[in-house]
Amino acid sequence: MNKTSTTARKYITAQTIRRANQQLMARGRDYEPSPEVRALMPSREVILKAANNALKRCMDGRNERLKSYLDEQGKGSTKLS
Repeated sequence: MNKTSTTARKYITAQTIRRANQQLMARGRDYEPSPEVRALMPSREVILKAANNALKRCMDGRNERLKSYLDEQGKGSTKLS
């Protein structure tokens, strides 16, 4: 795994995404960061991949917690995907 994807994954959190969205909504649609800032940013593909992986980990964790809860309640025969 390269440094950029590790860095992106480390800093992509729900709060980070919310904050970025709020900042973008406050600016005009034609806003583009400076070339210096752009050079330091991971590519959009890397950010998207990291966000999708974070979402998948979150959903997998929720499914596992739900499955454990159902097992405790005696309904362990349910199948979660």
